[in-house]
Amino acid sequence: MVSENKLKQLRSLSQKKNRLKRNRFIVEGVRLVEEATRAGRVESVFHFPDAVSSERLATLMTELKKRDIPVMEIEEKDLNSLSDTVQNQGVVALSTIPEHNDSQPAQINGNWLYLDQIRNPGNLGTILRTADWFHLKNIALSPATADPYNPKAVRGGMGAHFHLNIHTDWPLSDLKKSGRKIIAADQNSEPILEFNVKESEEWCLVIGSEADGISKENRNLADQFVSIPGTGEGDSLNVAVAAGILLYQLTNSS
Repeated sequence: MVSENKLKQLRSLSQKKNRLKRNRFIVEGVRLVEEATRAGRVESVFHFPDAVSSERLATLMTELKKRDIPVMEIEEKDLNSLSDTVQNQGVVALSTIPEHNDSQPAQINGNWLYLDQIRNPGNLGTILRTADWFHLKNIALSPATADPYNPKAVRGGMGAHFHLNIHTDWPLSDLKKSGRKIIAADQNSEPILEFNVKESEEWCLVIGSEADGISKENRNLADQFVSIPGTGEGDSLNVAVAAGILLYQLTNSS
């Protein structure tokens, strides 16, 4: 069984300051533990043996054994104390956070997504999942954006965290200096359908929060503003939905 001291360490990862200090976060559920395992990011796994079993969970346990990843039994009440969901799947993992922030944009090929002041972790996770779907690997977050390793962001990402290069607390000016075209989402600008990117041109899409939009400082760095025209009576789109539409258009026009 897991010691009380170990449980205390694991529970502390519910706070951002401890995740940053230890460079670790909790992954919950069969699918996310699978993704973390395939990515080589699992340090240890905690499993409640009397949880409802499934073929997928059994396969995961076999894979963990093959990889010599420690699997420790945990009591249900202790597992519940680590879980961020009402009904957990009987398994959580301790995963490492990769360090990307030493890199510079000019050293990394490809297009980027820059998220400015996205404070809702659920929206952030969904946007990361969407970027993963469109194979956009490079993500930069402004200092005012939510922690991508917040449990709600991890759950919303559905495994995207293990496929993306996520850079936190980055200024947009670094991407501007790299020579990429800075494309900013703005409701009162050129429709995205009329906008095309040159095939050889690398770009960075900037998306701001629903409440505050893109900061003034970052707006001043934009080379182009684009919008999503609507025909209904709603006054705005959810930021994650907007990100999906913009990324679809940009990744299919470049």
